[in-house]
Amino acid sequence: MPVYTVHAPVTSNVDFRATDRFAFVRDGFHVWAAIFGVIWLAWHRLWLALLGWIVLMTIIDVATRFADPSFGLFASLGLKSPMLSFSHQERFLGPG
Repeated sequence: MPVYTVHAPVTSNVDFRATDRFAFVRDGFHVWAAIFGVIWLAWHRLWLALLGWIVLMTIIDVATRFADPSFGLFASLGLKSPMLSFSHQERFLGPG
């Protein structure tokens, strides 16, 4: 069963008789938004949310670079860094 949210226009005098100006927006989960989040945000022109996502990913990238330089952007994208296995091998087993 679909669920809708009702958005009434903001006015100084509250008059709910003008229901023709109410907006009904279908609420729900979008699979494509979960899989292709950045593209979905740009396609639907959600610029502030897109900017927030970019800022958040930049903060995560900078923080992980300070923690381990070989981690960086790959970790924020959920990928394994090519240098990650080498640096951990050297750290735990020693050089050579």
